[in-house]
Amino acid sequence: MTIFLPKVPSCKHCGAYRFYRESDHICCSRGEITLAESELPPYLVSLITGTSAKSKEFQNMIRTYNNHFAFTSIGISCDGRYQRRDRGIYTVKVQGQVHHYLDDLFPQDASKRMKGIQFYFYDSEHQVSNRISTLPRLDVSIVENLVEVLESNPYGQFLKQVSQLENIDQYCIVIRSDPGLDQRRYNKPLSNEVAAVWIEDENDENVNADMLDIRVYTKSGRSHSVEYYYGCYDPLQYVLMFPRGEPGWHSNIPRVGYTIRRRTDTQEMNITNCGSFEEILAREQQEFKGTGIDIDEDVPSSQNQRRKRKIVSSREYYVYKLQDRINDKSYILRFGRLFQQYIVDNYIKIESMWLRFLITNQKIQGGNITKDS
Repeated sequence: MTIFLPKVPSCKHCGAYRFYRESDHICCSRGEITLAESELPPYLVSLITGTSAKSKEFQNMIRTYNNHFAFTSIGISCDGRYQRRDRGIYTVKVQGQVHHYLDDLFPQDASKRMKGIQFYFYDSEHQVSNRISTLPRLDVSIVENLVEVLESNPYGQFLKQVSQLENIDQYCIVIRSDPGLDQRRYNKPLSNEVAAVWIEDENDENVNADMLDIRVYTKSGRSHSVEYYYGCYDPLQYVLMFPRGEPGWHSNIPRVGYTIRRRTDTQEMNITNCGSFEEILAREQQEFKGTGIDIDEDVPSSQNQRRKRKIVSSREYYVYKLQDRINDKSYILRFGRLFQQYIVDNYIKIESMWLRFLITNQKIQGGNITKDS
């Protein structure tokens, strides 16, 4: 006997499919959250949805291909017993934190293999042969096509331009933690929006203007951490899912009806009225940059009485992204094993933010959380 659940209409606000008796606000908070949809290039669509031998090989090795093309290196403790391609159900199981790192632009030792960001900067004209020599089991034709697809990536474009500079040792590359784009409408990031080049001068005040951005050097002898609350966290690691460099979640994404307005005064930071770690982080980051943050209503307050949050939390952001919608062009749900890693990575991100919120509130409220527990 086969039982079918009753059909439920899609969300009238964002078009997400819903299960029977599923809450009508889980996808977009009844229209309070809207995020622009990214569009995957046709070649990648053919790889992740195709049934040919080459497509199936790519799908089986999709995490290997993505990690090989990623700008960042990932530090993660996985249980390898569940990640066998030839036995059982492939499962990404992680213990502890997940860390993303950016390496130096040049390998520390010429005898060592290149990795991550170095492929895009060091000897970029021979990127295909360099990649194949590093990992021979990759398919040459797939690598060639992926290199061509990623030519439109703003981070890759920027690094290729910088590699042509003379006396590169005198420069410091700064990758912006947040490109500052409004994600409620699609804006393809440009190379000059995601990164910049500064002359490394201890007397130059601009070099230390924003410590939240990531500074990468030719040879510093150490990796540079990409914090989980940076907008560049997702596009630097999941390059096959976001080949055009679309930013991920950051703390300044306003809900529908609000606008983020940055002010230039230096009032004392007040975070006692923040209802979540995301709001604390938004206030903290703007004050750290030397500017305050105001969140203005775009519509009269009488129409906004039910709104309590003004910005999109990390949980709300990824819940929105992970919905199955009509005519979805991002194909984010079709990335198989890489999609599993993406979900686990961002679940840990959300949990880390919740823990940090508790710690921050404990300091603000004089340890009330500890006393109540």
